[in-house]
Amino acid sequence: MVMRYFYWFFLTLCLSASPIVAADVTELTATVDKNPILVDESVLLQVTAVGGADRDDIDFTVLTQDFRVSQPSVSQSTQIINFDRTTTTTWSLQLFPRATGQFTIPSFTIDGQTSNEINLTVLPVTEAARTQPREFFVTAEVSDEVVYLQQQVQYTVKIFLAGDIQRGSLSEPVLDGAVIEQLGDDKEYQELVNGVRYRVIERNFAVLPQASGAYTIDGPVFQAEVLTATRQSFAYFNRSKSISRVAPVQTITVLPIPDNYPYTWLPSEQVQISEEWPNDIDELIQGEPVTRIVTLTALGLIEEQLPRIDAVYHPDFKTYPEQPVKATINRDSNLIAQVVQSTAIIPSQTGNYVLPEIRIPWFDVNSAETRYAVLPARSVRVIPPLQQTNSEQALGNTPQSSADDVALSKDEASSSAQTSSRFIHVAWGLDILHMVLFCLVIFMGVMLWLKRKLPQTPNSASNEHQVPVINSENEAWQALEYAIEHKNVSELQKSLKVWLNTISATKVGSITNALNAMDAQDVTQAFNQLLAQSYAHNTESSDFAPLKQALQQLRQQQFEQYQVRTRSSMYPI
Repeated sequence: MVMRYFYWFFLTLCLSASPIVAADVTELTATVDKNPILVDESVLLQVTAVGGADRDDIDFTVLTQDFRVSQPSVSQSTQIINFDRTTTTTWSLQLFPRATGQFTIPSFTIDGQTSNEINLTVLPVTEAARTQPREFFVTAEVSDEVVYLQQQVQYTVKIFLAGDIQRGSLSEPVLDGAVIEQLGDDKEYQELVNGVRYRVIERNFAVLPQASGAYTIDGPVFQAEVLTATRQSFAYFNRSKSISRVAPVQTITVLPIPDNYPYTWLPSEQVQISEEWPNDIDELIQGEPVTRIVTLTALGLIEEQLPRIDAVYHPDFKTYPEQPVKATINRDSNLIAQVVQSTAIIPSQTGNYVLPEIRIPWFDVNSAETRYAVLPARSVRVIPPLQQTNSEQALGNTPQSSADDVALSKDEASSSAQTSSRFIHVAWGLDILHMVLFCLVIFMGVMLWLKRKLPQTPNSASNEHQVPVINSENEAWQALEYAIEHKNVSELQKSLKVWLNTISATKVGSITNALNAMDAQDVTQAFNQLLAQSYAHNTESSDFAPLKQALQQLRQQQFEQYQVRTRSSMYPI
């Protein structure tokens, strides 16, 4: 007998622990948490199925015609009473009415079970305002109801709070396919409405529609936890409840791009173009780089809408443009898009040149006309290096005395002869001193010239292959090697010009001209290639090795030519 009871008990446990095939749905009901509701409120719809139901058994898309529908949340629970197992599945979702009036929430069917229909009444907000002031509500407005494609629409939403909230959140407005961005920070202030003082939180959005036609912008949803005071027993306990408020729908008409519009579409209220130069650009120096920065700014657009800045330069100008830098900022409740194009320019020839104008067409949304942002043409003059532009140096600034100023009449000469005789010896002494100082300066200049031109005595420890160099040339070469080793392009150009001055027979004004005079094509090619790399990319990635090798060969060639000239002068034929 005991074994029989044990057997049945064990069998019952096994059956209860084993998986049970889901039973069919035996009951399906639908409920809402309130009815009627205001048009800016939400209603909680719950559909409950008793029995085995899957979370995807109900399709709620039929509600989207009259309501904005939140993502459904699904919960399941299981209850076992006297070995009877019951499974319940509940779908919960928020419905936001799109308009006022009478609406029907249709029935749903699972496994032959059908839920009840619900007739929902949606009232306008004015119905509640007549009875008593509302504690929380949300408003919205747009800056323009008729706009062009991709034109910025300023959307302003305000949250009115007459009570305290624990926490809250505000979603974005909804327009399919549009670009929506928040403008700036929230503003907070107080406002009196129908005799009630509200705390107002204002938030602005920029809406850029991407298709033409008539559209409705669904308002953002404000959800918050609100404190409520409930008296229980002998104390007050603060409890909270959830509220939802939605901004009213806004309607806009989006006009298409005008027919046969020939330019890149750039709808805006204002577009400007400007340029920046590090120095005065009326005169440029041949062979020396200068950076030109061109900036295009557009109001009410985003950076992706801005076109490229195509600047044209004369073939005698080598240009190394950088990657354009684009950005979008918001200021004074408007989007501002900007693109910055930096270009390094190296003039290779002297003369007078013209930088052509840059013209960017754009569409004025206020006047519906095509306008142009214009950077005017500019004339520049490219001068040789070390050219004297000082008019006083060119013409000389030694004053010329007229004959009337230095001529003395005989009477004046005779009257001043006695006075000036006492200074004759002093004048002669000063003239002799000036002559001695002049000769000393000449002597020091000759010695300095000989010191630069004569070769340095080689070290006893050096081998026969070591290149003897001139003292000043050696120091200039060490500075040049230091700039190459540290990959400093700016210092490289300075030290290269100094070194070329020490080995050139004439004064070096331009690096390119000096290298051409020496027929150093390898150095010229390596130098131009290095400049191109440094302006187009990061200097750290530039290759200095070809230039260093070419310079070493040039140094060796110049010293061998110097030795030939020295032997020819010492042992003439």
